[in-house]
Amino acid sequence: MLLTVDLGKTTLGVAFEHPRVTENNGTQKPIATRCQLYGIRNGGEPLRIAEGKATCSHMDNFRKSVGRKIALTRALKKLTTLTKDERAKVWAAYLNRLQSVPKTEMPQADTTVVGTKDLTVVGTGTVNA
Repeated sequence: MLLTVDLGKTTLGVAFEHPRVTENNGTQKPIATRCQLYGIRNGGEPLRIAEGKATCSHMDNFRKSVGRKIALTRALKKLTTLTKDERAKVWAAYLNRLQSVPKTEMPQADTTVVGTKDLTVVGTGTVNA
């Protein structure tokens, strides 16, 4: 998925990847987050202009949200031509990206089994046991 941000004279595209490594037991595990920034002029082909990467320690649990923020920060630091307002637009678009998804496409809360107790997520973060 390519997130696009209109910066006036150009459009900036933001894409994330999560490379995986195969463990000894055959399962695949994400180990890093790569953020690629693309310049898009007049609806043309995207041209990669910067990249940031965040690698997870083997002692940490992988979290996409943490990796994306670190990788995006590192990619934006490489674009020294962006103004503070333009960087703020990129962050606003990233942080608000889920608000543009219609509710019918949003993931629905499911019953989660924790130990031997069933928990159901209801509404905005409340948990009924």
